[in-house]
Amino acid sequence: MRRTNSLAALLLLLAAPIAADQSCVQLGPGTGLCSEIQGDLPREDLVYWESCDGTFENAYCWDILVLEEPYYGGFAEGFGGPAEVAGMRIYLTSMEGTASDDVDLYVWTAGIPGPGAVVAVVPAVVESIPVWPDVVAYDFDISADVGNRFYVGIWDDPEQGGCPWSWFIAADQNGPLGSPWTCIGPDWGYPTGWQDPSIVWGSTNSMGLGVYVRGAAGIGDHPGDRPAPHAPTWGQIKTVFS
Repeated sequence: MRRTNSLAALLLLLAAPIAADQSCVQLGPGTGLCSEIQGDLPREDLVYWESCDGTFENAYCWDILVLEEPYYGGFAEGFGGPAEVAGMRIYLTSMEGTASDDVDLYVWTAGIPGPGAVVAVVPAVVESIPVWPDVVAYDFDISADVGNRFYVGIWDDPEQGGCPWSWFIAADQNGPLGSPWTCIGPDWGYPTGWQDPSIVWGSTNSMGLGVYVRGAAGIGDHPGDRPAPHAPTWGQIKTVFS
């Protein structure tokens, strides 16, 4: 069950920094810390990997009005394989506290560049999403055999909910360099398809996404295909000088 939109949430949204246009929203800058881990994966039998360093300087979402199938408005993080994916972790926060939300979780093979073909997708429910800067880590089962490069990610189905009333994904802006991606739809004012979140929200080193694999064979650092840099948008330039 979803929380009812409240006047307090609307006021907070209006006060939040807005990049380039009203479709992309952020909660930072700040220092987000993980206060809880939800999920009961058999962690002692799995190897876990993430690029983020445990603190988050921002949190992102795309407004529900622009979310589109198949996963425009989604987020992903790349990793190096080969591996047998057994689960994934998502670090989430919210504006006012969200009781629950339905999401779709993905594993992709490598595309050119970024995520390519979907090899696994599962529906999931995230509950008790805290208010920023508190962040909760959600662990879920998802299985796929992947090659040398692969990606895990999340999308918020607009028929089930949507930002800004549901969740924001935590972002590491000054930790180790990972392989962060967001899928941008047509006519959103940015390049279309899988892109570096930095062109929308500013410098982003990795997304709040991690992966569990069976055994350590092949699992390594990010796949070395960080999104190509783009010139800053006029919206970002205005933000810098505002």
